[in-house]
Amino acid sequence: MFIMVVVTVVVLNCVVVLNLHFRTPSTHVMSEWTKQMNIRIYEHMTYNV
Repeated sequence: MFIMVVVTVVVLNCVVVLNLHFRTPSTHVMSEWTKQMNIRIYEHMTYNV
């Protein structure tokens, strides 16, 4: 049972990592409100350091 859980976690981790690695602007379009939200979050993170 333990081996089955470990293999499942490893496979899921691999899928997530590969999905993030091969993500490009042509395949994953970000909406305008998401861009604005990310800009505001990153702005607060960088100016409050």
